[in-house]
Amino acid sequence: MNAPMVWPEVFLGAFAAISERMAQVLELSDCREHWIQAELSLYAWQQGYPDIWTGGNAGGRTKVDLYTEDLDMAAEVKCLGDVSFAKCLMGKGMGETRSVLREDGDGRLWFPQVDPDESVEWSVFADLRRLQRMVGVRNKFLVLVIARNYVAKTEMGETLQRLRLSEEEWSVELEKNVTVRIWRIE
Repeated sequence: MNAPMVWPEVFLGAFAAISERMAQVLELSDCREHWIQAELSLYAWQQGYPDIWTGGNAGGRTKVDLYTEDLDMAAEVKCLGDVSFAKCLMGKGMGETRSVLREDGDGRLWFPQVDPDESVEWSVFADLRRLQRMVGVRNKFLVLVIARNYVAKTEMGETLQRLRLSEEEWSVELEKNVTVRIWRIE
């Protein structure tokens, strides 16, 4: 491709293409994120975009969900919902997480500056920090797929809907109560 890549448009196109199947996949356990990663990779390949690789070490250095070999793009994908455990946000309970999130003038919630030495495992915050630490990658994104209202409105669901990780944000509502948020990470 001769024009510069606009990765959010590639991701949004992929989500539009898989929209109908997404609700069924979100009902499954242990495969949702991998399925989404595979679908994003397949969409790029089918549409003639640069190959997106999954689950490897970008540039031989950092493990990341999606990346291009030329390091033009790296992305982390998270799939959470109203009934996800609070630790999936920041590795802590909801009370502690909500106490450190900061609300902006638009009612959105931001992660604060946190001690860079603090260990946080499998969570949105851990993925955000991993992307922030990556060097040599031109475009870094965090993709959050939010499954809503499966049981009832929850504090977790409300927090996910209000979460903002960057000023550069793309969002799309899919069928069957699914929101996709994409943030460019610096």
